Amino acid sequence: VFTVWWTVAWTASGVGIYGAAEHFGVDVVKLVREHIGYDLSAYVDPKMGNLAGVVAVNEALEVVRLPLVVATTPSLARLVKGYAACDGPTVHVPLKRLTGVRRSLGTLGNGRGGGHDELVPG
Repeated sequence: VFTVWWTVAWTASGVGIYGAAEHFGVDVVKLVREHIGYDLSAYVDPKMGNLAGVVAVNEALEVVRLPLVVATTPSLARLVKGYAACDGPTVHVPLKRLTGVRRSLGTLGNGRGGGHDELVPG
């Protein structure tokens, strides 16, 4: 559960950051040239530069994401376990079609427990 949850959180934040960068027109190659003074435009495609910048920012957010994922994993595991424990979808039978209850004795055969009641369709 942890690995899947962490992967979902990492991917969701990465996609969100990339979408925001594209929406607001962030140009990582231009930012590197302005702040560091190194011109990458001859070596790096602007889209790939933006992708690299998004990955770097996404990895920097790991200090927030990892504790959040670790803290929420037990609750998510209980939720997933609850869904996995279901025997499948519930089938609803109209009550007017039920005629009685049949007692199943199970493996004991002595009538003292071990069985279950079963609704019998009419």
